[in-house]
Amino acid sequence: MIKNKLYILCGIPFSGKSVLANKIVERFGYTRIDLDEVKFQIFGQSITDGEIDQSGWDKIYQEMTGTP
Repeated sequence: MIKNKLYILCGIPFSGKSVLANKIVERFGYTRIDLDEVKFQIFGQSITDGEIDQSGWDKIYQEMTGTP
């Protein structure tokens, strides 16, 4: 049985999270999901985190995890 794993990278802006994530994808072939990319896809490029209510964050989570 294959178990899926989720790795979450967090840190301050410009600390290298994206660079590290891209290296991990390159080396191990993992799938990378970027929260900001999903957020902008759903709400548009001009949305800010403060403008998103709980139902919006739930929608983003559902899109990222594939849950209904």
